[in-house]
Order: sequence, then C-alpha cells, then structure tokens
Amino acid sequence: MRLKRLQPSLDPAAQKLVPLLDTIGVKSTDQVVHTRSTRLFGLLRQATRNAKDAQGNDNNDQDGMKIEEAWELLLEACLQEELAGGKPLNAMSILDLAGGSSSGEDAGSGSTSAGFGFGLESLDDLLMGFFKEFLQGGVVEIAGTKSSGRTVSILLAMHLVLRTLLHDPRSTCLWIDTEASFDADRVKDISARLSSSWPTPLVQGGIDVEAAKSEDLARSQQEEAQDALERLELAVLFDLDGAKQTLNLFRQKQLDNSSGNTDRNCDETNDGIVEQPNTTGNTGKKVIVIDSIGPLLGPCLVSGNAHGRAEMQAFLDGLKVLVEDTGALCIMINSTTPLTGPRQLNPFPSVFSTTSVKPALGLSFTYTSDVTLLLQRTGEVFDQDDRERKDGAGRSVVGVLKNKFGPASTWTVFQTDGIGIYDVSP
Repeated sequence: MRLKRLQPSLDPAAQKLVPLLDTIGVKSTDQVVHTRSTRLFGLLRQATRNAKDAQGNDNNDQDGMKIEEAWELLLEACLQEELAGGKPLNAMSILDLAGGSSSGEDAGSGSTSAGFGFGLESLDDLLMGFFKEFLQGGVVEIAGTKSSGRTVSILLAMHLVLRTLLHDPRSTCLWIDTEASFDADRVKDISARLSSSWPTPLVQGGIDVEAAKSEDLARSQQEEAQDALERLELAVLFDLDGAKQTLNLFRQKQLDNSSGNTDRNCDETNDGIVEQPNTTGNTGKKVIVIDSIGPLLGPCLVSGNAHGRAEMQAFLDGLKVLVEDTGALCIMINSTTPLTGPRQLNPFPSVFSTTSVKPALGLSFTYTSDVTLLLQRTGEVFDQDDRERKDGAGRSVVGVLKNKFGPASTWTVFQTDGIGIYDVSP
C-alpha cells in the first residue's frame, strides 16, 4: 500500500515521516518492510537533519529520540499492513519487528540484504559470503555455453538486477549491451512477476479479506515495477572506448549523488577509467552488467594486435578500481571455449569430470572476477537418456568455479520457464 494512503491512520508522529520518506524514494509499505530497517532509518535521520538545517533549527539528541520512536511506530504499522495483506515477510523484516536490528553498526553482519541475490535459495546460500561483502564491491563472471547457457546467464543477471531495484528504492543499474540483444519485453515480464509474487488471496467465511485492497495492491505493484525500470539505464556499445566513456559517466554520476565529495578529479588514467575516492555512502546499491564481455575484449586477443593483451588488462584493472571505489556489483556475461589439456591443470576446474568447456578470454580475465559461475544444461553434465533430457528441458546446472569469499567447486540445479527461475533437485 502507498504510504500516503496509510498516512491518515498512522500515529501523528509517524505521519510526519511519510513526506520525508518520499524525498528518499520510499513510497510504499512494501519498501519499508523489505528494505533493511537500519539503512532506511539512517537515511531518514539524514533527511530530517537536512530539513532542520534548511529551516535554521539546531539538531539535538532529543530530536533523534523522537525520530526513533516515530520510526518504530511507522515500521510496526507497515508490518501489520503487509501481514494483513497475506504477503510473505523476509527474515530481516521479522528481525526488525522483534527489534533485532536496531543498532545499525551490525547491519551488515547478518545474511544477505533483503531482496538481494539471484532469488535461487540454493545458489544464494552458496554465495552467502560474497553477498555479505557486497557493499565493498565485487565482480561476478557468469559463463554459459553457446547453445543455451548465454540466455540463462542473462536471465540470472536480470533477476539479480530487478530484485535489487525493486527492494532498494535508491539502487541503480547500468546495463551495457554489446550485441544489441537487450530484451525489453522480457525485463518487463520479469519485473511484473517479481513485484506481484505474493500468495493467492485468503478467503475466510466466504469473504475475500483482500478484496478491498486488491485495487490498491495492483496499482502499487505497477508503480513499484515502473519505478524500478526507470532506474535501469541501458547503453548499447560495440567497442572498448565507448565502454570506458560510459563507465566514467557512471562513476561521475555516483559522485554527484554522493554527499561530502566536493573535490572531484576527472583526469583519466592509462586504462581510460577515472580514479576517484570511495563513494559508497548512502546512495543505494549499484549494479553494472556487461552483456557480453566477449565483443569488447575479443579484439584485444586477435593475433597481430601487439598491445591487445595490455589494453585488456588495463581495462580490467580499471574496472576493478571502479567497483571498489563505488561499491558497485559488476556482472560480466561471458561465453565458453573448449577445455584443452589435462583437466587438473585448469586453475578453476569444474566439479564435474564430464565438463568439456571453460570460461572464454583466458586466465587474465578469469583472475579479475571474485566469483565465477559456469552454466550448462543438465544433459551436458549428467548421464541422461533421451526421456530424461526431454523431462529436464529448461534445467541448468550452475557450478561455482571460483569464490573468493566462500567455498568453490560447488553446484546446484535450477529450472526456468523463460521468465522465472526455480530451485529443483538434480
């Protein structure tokens, strides 16, 4: 439900928070409940200070106590509204209701942030350590076989991006499309499904207890999905120079959105990506997707290009610096190449002896990522007969080849219908 609709029924102290939340992009009870409470409360206190400074009033501890009391009243009302609507609450929301995340200092010490991850419980559990370190930035490589792996790789990236945009009202995404293959219709379908993935209406005593709220719910979901899509920026690029310029603009935008960064050095380094101070701040999660990395870096590896490898390495080093400075998550979609030589010589081997491919672009690229995922069809990995392959259509194996923050050589199986992704048993 929109907070403005709920506002008249709130405690007077909580009512005053609604316009402040609106200034930071929080407009619905769903956003209040499914975003980490300590983060929203911190942004709310800053917005309150800014409002008081504009009015020439002094801040004091008593004001801080009043804000905290009003926030607790608002959060409780939003939780009750979500529960009354039959919507599922994430673990962080339940912890907030119990007062378990009020300190703020340990806000990042729990599991993955609310709404963040691929949405596959098995895969997100395997990468738990990486997602805990998300605010420090990171690079994820998703490599898929040419037949169907690339399509599934893009689908995984879309789910992570849209889940982030839907659950963090200040998050942004830059999607770099190097093959002019961005499927806007699929993105809209995924966004619509994620924003409306609630249980069916509850009926008690022949009365639909959600009937009176269905119209507001549908309208709210549409507005949230539209808001999320507006924060997804698409750039169609076909060369490395264009990618460098776009990434520089992305960095500059993060600087402009950050507070306390008045001195900006816009000189370019040798890799073409500007070096700037850390800007993680309170600007929301940031995601960069490069779909795919091959067309950008492939020309650097062409025989006869004497400076190609150096140019590729400089770009990758600059990308790592950008990610670390801005706290962004960068997802790079990669293809695969046939596995040559003894399997044991591969520094990041698959757990399956039947795997005959590896991520493309060589070791220089592989060492750039913090996490490397390899996607294959189940029929390419497991010994299946024709019937089993037909029954398992749409199923993929994702192997964790590399994970700097947790165990590697792990794997899981999931299924897709082209829009949704679902955990399954292998």
